[in-house]
Amino acid sequence: MDGHEEICTTIFNLGEISSVLSRKYRWKSEEIGTAIEAIEKKLSVLITTEYDVLDAYQLSLKLFLTPIDAVLLSASKNNELTLITFDSWLLSYDSKGFSVKSP
Repeated sequence: MDGHEEICTTIFNLGEISSVLSRKYRWKSEEIGTAIEAIEKKLSVLITTEYDVLDAYQLSLKLFLTPIDAVLLSASKNNELTLITFDSWLLSYDSKGFSVKSP
């Protein structure tokens, strides 16, 4: 990444952040809401479409992916985005027709 790309997140990431802040760190609802609002102000939020979900279903049957991995790969490909992750499993799909990179 050369620093000129737009960075976005997904509704799934925001849900995961909320869940971790609540369960692991015991944040209160108001604190979580403030954190999520701050993220939403700084980043675009990608909301998957029914086409992303249908493509993800086909992809999961073909490659035996978890539903969330299939949705993230499908949505990033359908929107011509690069998926940025630390997940080594997802990173292996960079050589399989998807754009997946490590931060």
